[in-house]
Amino acid sequence: MTDITKETPAVQIAFQWLNAQTPTVNANGYVEHHRVSRWAGYYIGKDAIIRALELHGLKSDKYPRSNISKLVTQPLFSRIAHIPEAGTHQRNIYEYDYAKIEK
Repeated sequence: MTDITKETPAVQIAFQWLNAQTPTVNANGYVEHHRVSRWAGYYIGKDAIIRALELHGLKSDKYPRSNISKLVTQPLFSRIAHIPEAGTHQRNIYEYDYAKIEK
C-alpha cells in the first residue's frame, strides 16, 4: 500500500476527493480537475488526478472518465484540512457540480 503522505499536496487532495466517491464497474463518471480544484481551494492538475486514480486502482486511460458514479459526492473539507495548501485559493463550490453532499 502506498503512503499517500509522500505524494504531492495536489495528489493527496485528489486522492481524498476520490475517497468520497462511489466506485463503479464501468468508466461512467467524470473526474474534472476544475471541480476538485474548486472544492479544495487549491489548483489540482490533470496529472494529479491521474496519479490519484492510479493509487485508487481506478481506470485513468480515458481521462476524465473513470470508474466512479455519475452521482458525484461533494466531500467534506475536513478530509483535507490537515494539508496546508488546501484552501489557500478561493473555494467555489457550485451546486450543479454535485448530486449529493457527504455527511
